Amino acid sequence: MVILAGEISATKTKLALFTHKYDSALDRVVVDERILLKEFNTLNYLDPELENIIRLENIIEEFCKQHYNRNEHGHIYCVCLGVPAQVTEGSCEIQRSEKIMPLTEDACREKLPVPYRDIEVLPVKLINDMVAHGSRIVKSSKNDLEVLFAEKNESKLLTNRHSIMLVSDGLGNSLWQEDEEQKNPSYTSFEKGHERFAPQTDEEWELTKYIKGKIKEELERSSDKKNKPIPLDQIKVRFENVLSRQGLVRIYQFLKEGKKYGEGLPELTTENIEKNIDKATTIANFVENIIGKALPSNESQKPEPLCLASLEMMLKIWGRRAGDLAMGDEAEIISVGGISVDMEKLKDGIFVEAFLEKNIENSRNYKHNKDVSLQVFPEENSVLLGAAQYIAEDVPTGKFALMEMEIE
Repeated sequence: MVILAGEISATKTKLALFTHKYDSALDRVVVDERILLKEFNTLNYLDPELENIIRLENIIEEFCKQHYNRNEHGHIYCVCLGVPAQVTEGSCEIQRSEKIMPLTEDACREKLPVPYRDIEVLPVKLINDMVAHGSRIVKSSKNDLEVLFAEKNESKLLTNRHSIMLVSDGLGNSLWQEDEEQKNPSYTSFEKGHERFAPQTDEEWELTKYIKGKIKEELERSSDKKNKPIPLDQIKVRFENVLSRQGLVRIYQFLKEGKKYGEGLPELTTENIEKNIDKATTIANFVENIIGKALPSNESQKPEPLCLASLEMMLKIWGRRAGDLAMGDEAEIISVGGISVDMEKLKDGIFVEAFLEKNIENSRNYKHNKDVSLQVFPEENSVLLGAAQYIAEDVPTGKFALMEMEIE
């Protein structure tokens, strides 16, 4: 008896089957083991009649037809998919470049094999990816997070509030709070990545103006803005313009133009991004190169100066922002994840110092954040596991629905 869970993105989709069990300590059903995982190229599922529409539900159909075996895997009790979009009344729409990817819970249900597609009460849900990350962290019975900084005040006021921050293709944030019995965590998902970026140093002010200029160029190149100059003071730089994969690339390009840290690497150029159709994948590879050159795995190699400076600038901004969220959310724990950076680099002072703001004279963050636990979660398969954990509580509903229809 299994849970069908999915992690959908504009470029790659993962679907998996999970077993489940009842956890007496948590008094709820939790995910047990993953028994099947398959990856799909999202862009391969174009509508044959509408070239800019991608039919995500067809991925479910292919997975079930080619990989799911009822005799081997057992019944599907429930389905949950994590998506990088807001979900409203069981529907969402993902957009990437000129491609539109609509998806509804009903469309997903219709692609399930018989008899599951015909059972209206069988739980099928779409959830925002930040909700999935939160479920993976807060609801899971497995505590596999790395600790960057552990709170030391045992007499502090417990808030049962857990703030989660993801720096990835964009910037996500959600706040979870457990009830008094710690059985039913509730969440609020925020769009704090869209808040205005707050530069704190002269170099960050210059970075802000640089990013404003880049956004201005992009807007003026768009079809509806041609020949319409846009004043810089009308352009907003958001936190996710800095804290994201694209943000790290922009920091690298900004520092490169300043020539303070050298010319960088010849393969890391803006032209290499612009000439590729799949910019998201190109940017992800670009970021991987920056981090790899900044933190070489071979100890005999020296860090590339421009790559290291770019990463350190981002880590300082990221740590400060995490500290602001911890205080603003009155969190007891804050978990950060997304862009993969070596744990030792996060622990070596830059990130944690920025989080604590211990050396900032007028900071109020330190008094609060010195008692906050700071953790890191891996982005890999986090949405997938979180989607499974989110829907696990509905396993009994699916089980009884099958029993009522006398399906063995």
